[in-house]
Amino acid sequence: QGQTKTCIVRVDIPVEEEDVEFTLSQYEAMIAVGQSFTLKAYDADGNQIDPSELTFEIEAISEEEGEFFTVDENGVITGVKYNLDWKLKYKTLRVTYKGKTLTCMIYVKNAE
Repeated sequence: QGQTKTCIVRVDIPVEEEDVEFTLSQYEAMIAVGQSFTLKAYDADGNQIDPSELTFEIEAISEEEGEFFTVDENGVITGVKYNLDWKLKYKTLRVTYKGKTLTCMIYVKNAE
């Protein structure tokens, strides 16, 4: 009837365990504007990896302008701007360790 609906499908591709040399403390996070948390990484033995050995990169999923969250060199993520509307403005945080990369989806809601 001349109406269009949008459905976003996210597919997680399983990774063989031997391909992953590290894990993240979480792979999805919802935080409020102004709220912070620290994303941690662990090696294959379960030891926390020093953040100086990690590379953090924010990867945009949409072309929306503006920063929805920040991440510092210690893995502290802070919500900056609401990003939960239908346009799918959330972004992915890519964490790289020794050439291997894992991702964490970051959703930012309004402050409560």
